[in-house]
Amino acid sequence: MRLSPLLLDKLEAANQSGIKQSIEQGVRIERTAIIENLLIMKFNSLDEQLRNIIEPILSLSPQ
Repeated sequence: MRLSPLLLDKLEAANQSGIKQSIEQGVRIERTAIIENLLIMKFNSLDEQLRNIIEPILSLSPQ
């Protein structure tokens, strides 16, 4: 059974989209871990106040 070229294109686009989302999620997890580690090194622990600033820090541009 052969799949139509249109269906193959849609499958490839969906696959690429999934790969892109996975990469973005991995980068976000890694950045979160780095920020957490830096805060722990600076303050010796990660309390609720510090946890609350991680999201705003992640939303900053990486520059």
